[in-house]
Amino acid sequence: MQQFKMQPFRKLDGVAVSLRRDNVDTDQVIPARYLKVPRAEGLGDTLFRDLRYDAAGNLRPEFPLNDPARKGVSVLIGRKNFGVGSSREAAVYALVDYGIRCVVATSFGDIFAGNAVNNGLVAAIVTEEDIEKLLSAVEQTGRAEVDLEAQTIKSGNYVVPFTIDPARKTRLLNGWDELDLTAQHKDKIAAALLAFFLGMFGAHKFYLNKTGAGVTMLLLSTVGAILLFIPPMIMALIAFIEFIIYLVTDDADFQRKYVQGNQSWF
Repeated sequence: MQQFKMQPFRKLDGVAVSLRRDNVDTDQVIPARYLKVPRAEGLGDTLFRDLRYDAAGNLRPEFPLNDPARKGVSVLIGRKNFGVGSSREAAVYALVDYGIRCVVATSFGDIFAGNAVNNGLVAAIVTEEDIEKLLSAVEQTGRAEVDLEAQTIKSGNYVVPFTIDPARKTRLLNGWDELDLTAQHKDKIAAALLAFFLGMFGAHKFYLNKTGAGVTMLLLSTVGAILLFIPPMIMALIAFIEFIIYLVTDDADFQRKYVQGNQSWF
């Protein structure tokens, strides 16, 4: 198996399966005896192992994932309290390695939901009324469309909204793992510190590749200091304001506006 790499998630139109079970805990998702299996070997075959197979190792034909028509499933519709129990991240590994990119339920275990976003798995929360209608729709159509930006799930003619933590949504949309998230935060902090200590000389502008704005601040501060003291003071004030703005701006917005975008000034 190739090393896992987070990928941006925006829309998914794929095979879906209904799992009409409440309180699916992580031990059901991946039995404890498989926790020592290296991730590099792939954990997809361990997914729901004791539910998919009987004691003799034969597939249980009544289990939804064993339906030949559901081969290649990428969306799993559950019920309430999906992923509760122990904090094993391998439960998410098993789902992702099997090919599932989105799990829908009315509630999730807190640790499971955190592990999900770290591995590019969307944990979408819908109401109890909507989950029952969605379960029935998926059983009929065998497919579902997930739109993370719009936060909707569609199966056939039935469309339901879902909720997800905004910070987790941003990470999934951009395909950011924990290292990527740290890098985004580092850019913001570095630019803010440069604005605070060397901002009047445009250091933070050069760091953000806003060369024109950096040159403007540098010239006004150096040349202005020779002629009169007002231009450097104005540049220092602007830099201080931008220092505050950088600190209070969300990491994703900072990247969008000041790193990837063309916004040079506050």
